[in-house]
Amino acid sequence: MKVLERKILLPGNRHFPICVPEYRPRHIMIIGSPFLFSHPKVALFSSTHCPGELLSKGYDLAQALRRYRVTVSSGFHSPLEKEMLRIFLNGTQSILIGQARNISKMRVPAILKPPLMKGRLIFFSPFLSPEMRASSKTAMERNRLIAALSEVIFIVSASPGGKIEQLALEFKKLGRPVLAIKSKYNAHLEQQGIRCVDTLMTSLWLTEFGFELKTDLKDLPGFFQTISS
Repeated sequence: MKVLERKILLPGNRHFPICVPEYRPRHIMIIGSPFLFSHPKVALFSSTHCPGELLSKGYDLAQALRRYRVTVSSGFHSPLEKEMLRIFLNGTQSILIGQARNISKMRVPAILKPPLMKGRLIFFSPFLSPEMRASSKTAMERNRLIAALSEVIFIVSASPGGKIEQLALEFKKLGRPVLAIKSKYNAHLEQQGIRCVDTLMTSLWLTEFGFELKTDLKDLPGFFQTISS
């Protein structure tokens, strides 16, 4: 398959991803390598409005996920999600980007073409109608699919009573691993049973959920000093 070619995956296709049954789509359109669906993934979500403390901790989380080369999936639509994507693009891990609209005529941004061509990035969408435009409804459907395809769902920021909180509680009810950054701004999530974790403990929960930690040497500034001393 050509890298920039649009392809439709159906449930019988060998590349059709494993998905939570309740949210399994009838089809998925992709741009990129379908092999990325087989990677263990962390789904990332953040509300549009994000307090400064969670912005800082979100950067820390993104740096850790980049350092350990963890495959990540998100819509990368909110301001913080976009900043996290920028951090991931400077790393080597795989990236899955869910779209809230049909992607048959989507132009791939220039900054995303290199990782796409290298096979470490894929766009995907459950929407086939060319007339389908992004909306709050399609964004929620996209987020549900992103979460349903991932081994761990991680909430960086969720406004009380908002769509991200709703998503987190839906998947918690299904018994899926749902985590959030530990902060007073996520207290409403913790009060509803969402497990909140410190970003300094990222390697611990990744290991707990079976992720293989692979560290880039360029993220270990003291490594070469140690072996040369």
